[in-house]
Amino acid sequence: MITHITNKVVPVRDQAAALAFYTDKLGFKVRLDAPFGEGARWIEVAPPGAQTAIVLERAGADEPRLGRFTGIIWSTADIHATYGELQGRGVQFTEVLRCSRGGCGRRSSMIRTATAMC
Repeated sequence: MITHITNKVVPVRDQAAALAFYTDKLGFKVRLDAPFGEGARWIEVAPPGAQTAIVLERAGADEPRLGRFTGIIWSTADIHATYGELQGRGVQFTEVLRCSRGGCGRRSSMIRTATAMC
């Protein structure tokens, strides 16, 4: 029986830049960084305590998934504090965090992830 999802692959242009983004800007930890084929690395990063890791896959220039929505939805206990903290680290968002009486929408705080930046 399947118990959980281990990894989500995110294609990136530059593995070193993506690694810096996820660790320095988002505060993720490196779970694994090992050689993987010619000139590439297998890099897994994750938020502290997370069960699922993100694999930063080196992609070719013609990779159609580069710069696209990754399908990853983040979770935080305090969206306002996290938004401010990440902005302070230089993270860019596709939209300004907006909240209404119904709460803060998931789409209102999408991070421009490493697929678009690296």
